[in-house]
Amino acid sequence: MLIIPFLVLVLLSALCSTELIQNVKLTAEEYKLETPDYPEEAPGNTHLRWNFSVEPNTKIRFKCYDMATTRPTQWSPCGSGSMVKVDDGTGEQMLCGSYHGYSLLTHGSTLTITFKNHENPSGRFTCTARANIRAKTEVHEIRLEDKTIDFSGDEQKFSDITWMIKTEPGTRIKVNCDSMSTYPTTPCSTDKVVFEDANSVHEFCGSRSANLNSATDWFKVRLLTEEYPGYLRCAVSKLWPIKNEYIHLELGEPAYVDVIKKPYPYFNKSWTFTTSPGSRIALTCTDIRYGPRETCGEDFYAIDDGGGEQIACHTDSGKVVFSREQRITIRVESGQYGSGQVRCLAQAVNGAEPDHYRNIVSTEIDSSEHGKENGPRITSCRCGWANKDNRVARILHGVQARKNEFPWLVAIRDSTRFYFCGGSIITHWHVLTATHCLYGRENEVLFAVVGEHDITSDNESGNEKAIKIAKRILAGGYSNQTYTNDIAVVTLQEKLEFNRYIGPICLTPNRQNLDNKYILAMGWGTTHDVYQSPILQKAYVRVVDINICDAKYQWELKKNGDYHKVCYHSKTRDTCSGDSGGPIVWLDPETNCYTQISLVSFSHACGYVTPSVSTEVSYFYNWIQSVIRDTYPEEVTCTKI
Repeated sequence: MLIIPFLVLVLLSALCSTELIQNVKLTAEEYKLETPDYPEEAPGNTHLRWNFSVEPNTKIRFKCYDMATTRPTQWSPCGSGSMVKVDDGTGEQMLCGSYHGYSLLTHGSTLTITFKNHENPSGRFTCTARANIRAKTEVHEIRLEDKTIDFSGDEQKFSDITWMIKTEPGTRIKVNCDSMSTYPTTPCSTDKVVFEDANSVHEFCGSRSANLNSATDWFKVRLLTEEYPGYLRCAVSKLWPIKNEYIHLELGEPAYVDVIKKPYPYFNKSWTFTTSPGSRIALTCTDIRYGPRETCGEDFYAIDDGGGEQIACHTDSGKVVFSREQRITIRVESGQYGSGQVRCLAQAVNGAEPDHYRNIVSTEIDSSEHGKENGPRITSCRCGWANKDNRVARILHGVQARKNEFPWLVAIRDSTRFYFCGGSIITHWHVLTATHCLYGRENEVLFAVVGEHDITSDNESGNEKAIKIAKRILAGGYSNQTYTNDIAVVTLQEKLEFNRYIGPICLTPNRQNLDNKYILAMGWGTTHDVYQSPILQKAYVRVVDINICDAKYQWELKKNGDYHKVCYHSKTRDTCSGDSGGPIVWLDPETNCYTQISLVSFSHACGYVTPSVSTEVSYFYNWIQSVIRDTYPEEVTCTKI
């Protein structure tokens, strides 16, 4: 601040008269003014004047903690003794008597303070003046995600610190300040903590704590100090809306997989599942994780199977609970720091197994008529037929296929005659297989063998032919760890001639809902005896709800967006090493022709316990067409019309 003093000493009647004039440009810093010899009475004949100013559009805060001048009486009016004059441009105010805690906020940007007494010592004061601005002003933005955030402020006088807290729409904010301290007044004045949201403003002063919830998705917290320093210690969390979901599941419907509790603070939700008589609900929790603790406190999960709610907070991944009747509820709650993770799926079942597909009784479904005569609808070109004799050939578990029973089937081998994968004919020049079959074999010479039946014999069926693979086109985005986009097209060095024993499989651009239905797998892969089968094998396997399958693979299948996978399972037969890339087909009842649904991709332990995973072909239909146009544009695939 700028101070320009003028001191005039005048000798009158042998008495010393003192006059002090100061022009002061105020800032946020406090300026102290007081009478000479304070706290003693000011010497006689003391005349003092301070001319204060601040920046335009700013006011002045003037405070006196102790002021004592001559108290006026009917014989001695104000001004006859010591006095203080205050002038903020709106007119003089004379102060006579005792004042403690006098305060003034000027109307404008100037202030004049005058003190005057007579020949005898009289009057005293100690005051402060400052520009009515904060010495420290800060704004901090906090964007809430899924964790609790701590913030604090420990500020000196004349501070204005703001925390602007925001979260995502549809959620609210919980502010928990376990310690706050500002100068106490009633009501709160200049020193306080202010909480503001869309609907209300709350002020706190003194030593307090506060626990507030916002009305919407923002909250503003301000720490204001003037008379004394102040501080606060707070934590903010996203406050999820309390939701109670009610889901009805029927037998055979997709499992419900969105029972999810992440380690979010103040996450409270319940799911209630019901089903129809004759079924019950199986709740399978693939992931329940909590830290070690003696009591649950605010963080727990609770399950009510119809016999009363059971609360727990310990790790129990793989937990399975069946409803006693047709109703079950799971509830999760978390406190300030959101301990614990829960992920479960629910499905309607009618047997002892928690997965519906394991409770379905297997039935014989194959027929010698499948894939022979046309159905009520036709295809754009001949495809998907099967060569069967007139004997009824009902199959369920893995059995040997008839020679050239499946004209579209391809065996892929290297130059040493090692058969390692399968494929399917889709045009005269193109074979569909899995990318992982070609991965790491970029420099190897590979062959596609059509008309094959016994891979140990050169002429078992009389229709075998090995054709060198000319080009390999892999789908983009393939991962050798997750088998994402595990599909490829290879072109042949020689054109295929179609006949009764060699021909294409039908394709479809449309996803088929085949949950719990049978599809047909085939190949020369490992059998239950662990040895590769030299003779072509076939087996019907059951399609598994992709939601259940995703849970079996620790929720890895859905991480990349669309599933584009088909899961399947058999209690006694499954695809295995050597079947990879081979077709999995479905008999379309409208055409009585086989349509390729997927191709073998991967499994755990050959899928006898955990369902196997195949790549869904319809998802890549447009990509397959683009490959054909770029290589042999005159070729077409066959589809139902």
